[in-house]
Amino acid sequence: MERRIEGGFGKKIERKDIVDKAFSLAKEILRRTQINESDFGDVYSSEEINKDKEYVEKRNSEFKESRDKEGGDNQENFKLATIFEAIVVITREWFGKNCQTFKTANFDDIANGVDVVAQLSKGEGDNSSKSIGFAIDVTFHNEFENKIDRIRNEIEKGKLPTVKYFRPGSKNAQGQPPEIVRAVISASKDTVIELAETLIMATKNPKILFENQFQFQALDEIIYQLKTYEAYARTIGKDSIAEKYGQALSQIRGAKKERSESLTDEHQRDMLFEGLVSYLSSSFKPKSEQPPRA
Repeated sequence: MERRIEGGFGKKIERKDIVDKAFSLAKEILRRTQINESDFGDVYSSEEINKDKEYVEKRNSEFKESRDKEGGDNQENFKLATIFEAIVVITREWFGKNCQTFKTANFDDIANGVDVVAQLSKGEGDNSSKSIGFAIDVTFHNEFENKIDRIRNEIEKGKLPTVKYFRPGSKNAQGQPPEIVRAVISASKDTVIELAETLIMATKNPKILFENQFQFQALDEIIYQLKTYEAYARTIGKDSIAEKYGQALSQIRGAKKERSESLTDEHQRDMLFEGLVSYLSSSFKPKSEQPPRA
């Protein structure tokens, strides 16, 4: 059955119209908040920046060709992914009153697999020594398994992800990409479509987006992950990695407490939340405890 919501003058809006209208809003949000590689001319040479842009152009052309060839669901999925990213960017208050969120530069989105980058501040101001860089990947498929596997592999190698085009807090004068922690936010396709509806309605009443119950699913997903990543890193002797994830965990727990003081968590969680939690439980056991692959 086709999903519909009330539009202006009592008209019904079909699912395709919901997605298309929300996609248009999302593109504008991401345009306003996206980090621009060209702003880093004091850090990287013009040749390096142009090389990264050429890489992006080539990959985007390949992605578009694939979407055009597959059509149908693939086109809709692309739009829903864009909507999901935009909602995570615009609802930065979900992650703490001092949080700043940005759509990553195209290069970091494609090359480093980071959709959104956040700066979690421990206090007022933008002092980078008091802030934590936080990479967020969003998905509404079971792709969260691949994304979580990537995080586990990074921890096992003693590495943290980097975002090349990002200045956490004060200017990064040395031009070195900052190390950040990473987590995934997942939601079912139905949940993302509901969020798309809310994004449309928020053009008249922004409050309904910031009070949407999905924020508690997102926060719990992040908390489950950060707890798991911190514990796993300590188990395999990667204490410096564990410390970073522990710092981020403290910030996100504080954000949830803060949000819970002004809004009641109705404990609405979708099937991807359950799948993510289950996958974390089974995937981060010491290798000697993991069942053999079929």
